[in-house]
Amino acid sequence: MIQDIAYLMVFDIPLVVLIGILTLLLFIVTAVIAVADREGKKWASFTLHYRFAVFSLFLGGVHMVLAVSVYIGY
Repeated sequence: MIQDIAYLMVFDIPLVVLIGILTLLLFIVTAVIAVADREGKKWASFTLHYRFAVFSLFLGGVHMVLAVSVYIGY
């Protein structure tokens, strides 16, 4: 059942791959916000950085569940 959701095609890409790419991009944006703040270029608030981090972790968890379901056959 979850395996079917993982292999659901969106824009000719499996959903699990699409969520993985989105998660990676969110982690990169989160890191860029932190590095920019450290260098004194404050273009985003800490609240936005925190929200990006929480959403990235949530999507990473969803990605993990979908990817593992493929291997355990659930």
